[in-house]
Amino acid sequence: MIRKSSMKIALDFAMVVLFLLLLDADSNRLLFHEIVGLLLVTLFMTHIFLNWQWVKSTTKNLWNKNYIKSAKLMYLLNLGLLLGISTIAITGVLISQVIFPSEFKEPSAFLISLHKSMAYSCLGLITLHIFLHRKYLFASIRKIAAQEEIKTVLALASGLVIGILFSHTVLGSDKGQSDPNPKSKDDQANSVLEDSQGIGQTVTLSDF
Repeated sequence: MIRKSSMKIALDFAMVVLFLLLLDADSNRLLFHEIVGLLLVTLFMTHIFLNWQWVKSTTKNLWNKNYIKSAKLMYLLNLGLLLGISTIAITGVLISQVIFPSEFKEPSAFLISLHKSMAYSCLGLITLHIFLHRKYLFASIRKIAAQEEIKTVLALASGLVIGILFSHTVLGSDKGQSDPNPKSKDDQANSVLEDSQGIGQTVTLSDF
């Protein structure tokens, strides 16, 4: 049976891979981006659940002067990640065009900017989080290897990679796709000019 530590390692690996994949939003379809984004939020909440005992213990001792300072620093770092991921999730829902589309208005430029800036801010926090946990990660990996659970972790990681590749293939990429009936520049200009005129009046480029 897979141990909790092995599950944590596999889960952390999954979150990092998915987060890095989502940063390159321009190369993915919105459907893929939004579905994987929701999956990432689910994995993040699972990560908190698996570490809930540590969260409760540290919260109780947060104002204890004799408590481990590194634990307090880690707590604040995780709190920052929680706020950052929550902001990304909320703004993601508000600017969603596929899963949670809005029929009344276009996505706010401010929300899009906030969504992107928080994503890169969280990337920095995640990098710091991994750096501060490096000893724990190396020790956990050694224990997993010693107890022959490495095959299980590798199987989970391989399943994740295969799942991502399959999802990306099914949902596709916007790159390389073109409009079957592309408009020329003149057609586009004429369309804009026509829309800007009053009823019964049409202006084309030839009138200029």
